[in-house]
Amino acid sequence: MQNEKIVNIAGYRFVNLEDRDELRQPFRLICDKLGLKGTILLSKNGINFFLAGEQKSIDSYIEFLEKDERFIDIPLKISYTDYQPFRRMLVRLKKEIISLLPHREPMLLIEELYDIKKLYSATAVVNVRKDSFFVQGHFPGQPVMPGVLIVESFGQAAAALTAHGLDKSTYENKLVFLMGIEKARFRNPVIPDCKLIL
Repeated sequence: MQNEKIVNIAGYRFVNLEDRDELRQPFRLICDKLGLKGTILLSKNGINFFLAGEQKSIDSYIEFLEKDERFIDIPLKISYTDYQPFRRMLVRLKKEIISLLPHREPMLLIEELYDIKKLYSATAVVNVRKDSFFVQGHFPGQPVMPGVLIVESFGQAAAALTAHGLDKSTYENKLVFLMGIEKARFRNPVIPDCKLIL
């Protein structure tokens, strides 16, 4: 009975999207029309999406997507669930983060980087939402962001700050690993519908 299940797709492509801002509304309209839920990230560097819905809606989305030759034959990861894993439909405009880090949804945690002092400091933002993958089962009835992902967010902020301060040819196609952390303390829980400022 696979056709009765919710189809989950994930895909991304690095491609020049100078018209990124103009793409947001058409993507939003088609997903609303098809009853899809999930997230589409649009940046100047490409597209990244995680969507869920009925098979016919997913098929119609792919048909819409491939009307733009830049998005033809994007490799998809497909899975099936008995439930809708997302609560809403988001189409977000991403700035530089996706070009600075190798991380992709759902593990791309930081969404903004500002107050940048080259190779010294910056402020990063993680928007913690009710439908964030990491709060669904942590913990049912009293969701909080896991401490290990708060630490990961710090690591991503540091990696983005480093990449921002270097020539792209220096960090392109390289990975940054979080090798250790000392004396981490969590004073307050990070709950859904809040901004984690790092």
